[in-house]
Parts: sequence; structure tokens; C-alpha cells
Amino acid sequence: MDSFVYKSAGIGELLSVIRSTLAGYSTFPAPVDSVFSGASALTEEEIQILRLVCEAKTRREIAAELYLSEGTVKRRIGEILAKTGYGNILRLAVHAVAEGSIVPGIKEE
Repeated sequence: MDSFVYKSAGIGELLSVIRSTLAGYSTFPAPVDSVFSGASALTEEEIQILRLVCEAKTRREIAAELYLSEGTVKRRIGEILAKTGYGNILRLAVHAVAEGSIVPGIKEE
């Protein structure tokens, strides 16, 4: 992802982001709230699941990679949403990537 803009952005901001992206710059808005404001309680497994969601993995792919059942992955995603206050895992993933909390493809050690 080279740049990100919220759909509520005005036309001027959108054009500015497009121009700077075409010029080779990455543009990301400042987060409204930190994705980890409620996520400090996430377990290591939940963080791994969120990272794989950010990599556009399906529940089946996540389950296979982490040696879990699909039902467990579904349940963990529900727990992640409850802990972070998000109602949708895709919105959480976009926010996590946009604020730089998770960089898809790079595993933290």
C-alpha cells in the first residue's frame, strides 16, 4: 500500500494524496485513535491472527498456518474485535496497517 486516505476526506485532500503518491511519496493520515488503545490485552496468538488478516489471508489459510481450527480462528477474531472495540476485522486491519502498527509480510520478533 503506497498511500491511504479516509473516504471522508475532501476533494482537496484526496487530490493532494494522489499527487504525492504519483510523485513517489507515501501518505497516511494520523490515526484518530490508536489501534492498540484496546489491543494491549491481545495475546500473541491474536496479534499473529491480526497480522495474517492484514496480509489478506482467509480464515482457512490462517488456521492452516497457525495449526488451529477454522472455528478457533473465527472465535479469536471475535475476541480481537471485542478487545479493540471494532465491529469489523477489515476496518481494524486497515487501521492497523495505516497507522503502521502492523506491516504485512514482516514478522516482529
